[in-house]
Amino acid sequence: MNRKLVLIRHASTTAEKTSLVGKIDLPLSDEGKKDAQNYFGNILIQSSPVQLYVSTLLRAQQTAGIMFPGCKFKADARINEIDIGNWSNMNFSQISEKFPEAVDTWTKHPLEFRFPKGEGVDEFILRINNFLDSEILGFEGNSVMVCHGGVIRFIICRMLNIGYIHHLAFEVFRPSVNIIDHDGKTGVLTGLNIDKLVI
Repeated sequence: MNRKLVLIRHASTTAEKTSLVGKIDLPLSDEGKKDAQNYFGNILIQSSPVQLYVSTLLRAQQTAGIMFPGCKFKADARINEIDIGNWSNMNFSQISEKFPEAVDTWTKHPLEFRFPKGEGVDEFILRINNFLDSEILGFEGNSVMVCHGGVIRFIICRMLNIGYIHHLAFEVFRPSVNIIDHDGKTGVLTGLNIDKLVI
């Protein structure tokens, strides 16, 4: 396991804390900016080669800019959060009240579910895996990604060879640093929700 995949979840946004955001392009809140600033200087990239990726959504872009000022990240939409369609910017109580049948289907068949007017979970997994296969796993160095909770959870499942059905077993804070040591095929989770890192 000679390579590190560093997965950084963005800081808090202007949405209500209990709301599901999905692909809505919200900025960081003042609290989120302060939280991201607290990581500045605690995450040091000293290794070479290293590649830096960021979601195209504003909250991830702002987090990367605050944590790593002056560093050049490649923006890639394949690591954007899942599009939850009509559920966007609603909390679970509101969703359950307005879409009870869809919530029941999601609960029973989460990996086959398509969010109303949004993305299918299978499509979400496919684009994440496409990104990993084309950009990360063949790279002979360390990789840093600033992205989203859903993306990070599914990547952990893929790299640890855990069934995707267990993705919600991992609580990923906003913001947080999470580390997978890997050999280009499989990996070991060596850090979850840490706040300091030198690679």
